[in-house]
Amino acid sequence: MPLWTHINILNYLTDIIDILIVTYVIYKVIMIIRGTKAVQLAKGILVIVAVWFLSSLFQLRTLEWILNNAITYGLFAIIVIFQPELRRLLEQLGRGRLFPEGLRLRKNISKWPMRLSRQHPIWLSGGSVPSCRLNARRD
Repeated sequence: MPLWTHINILNYLTDIIDILIVTYVIYKVIMIIRGTKAVQLAKGILVIVAVWFLSSLFQLRTLEWILNNAITYGLFAIIVIFQPELRRLLEQLGRGRLFPEGLRLRKNISKWPMRLSRQHPIWLSGGSVPSCRLNARRD
């Protein structure tokens, strides 16, 4: 296989990883702002961005210029408006709670031995190993 084929496959993999990371970050942001007033603000921002895209597509120069300036200054306004949510996001990131799946996995792993011992009990009579009995089902 030529070298350029390997490079091309590597580009596809990095694109896929990039898309997955961006998707996860967007999902986490949506989960954090869900149920807050920031949801309505986010919807408004999406409408402004959609109108800006359409004005650019249809070459409406004046509207595009106005929206370009509004979006530029709006980025600073977003930081001020979303300050509580941004603070919460940064706190969760600092505490390591942005990825709670890992914590859940640790809790489940610590419960597995107990569950397995209930499903497949081992009795030791008098603490001696030669007289141990193993109850295990064959599936």
